[in-house]
Amino acid sequence: MADLGADVIWVEQPGSRENTDLEAGKQPSPWDLMQHLYATKVYRGKRSIELDLTRPDDRKSAHALARDADVVLEN
Repeated sequence: MADLGADVIWVEQPGSRENTDLEAGKQPSPWDLMQHLYATKVYRGKRSIELDLTRPDDRKSAHALARDADVVLEN
């Protein structure tokens, strides 16, 4: 949807995203490279925010985002 011009905000749990950045000067393994390319494709054009939905303030933020959205999807 981001590729079609939608403003996509990815809401995720704190600490849930694996670091897929490649270190400068280090020869990446094929697995590291594959993970990096996958993440680059999946997260392309999206903004993200980490919210812990067990916390009342974070739930308020999630509700505010959903209230202003045209579409809400859950994976």
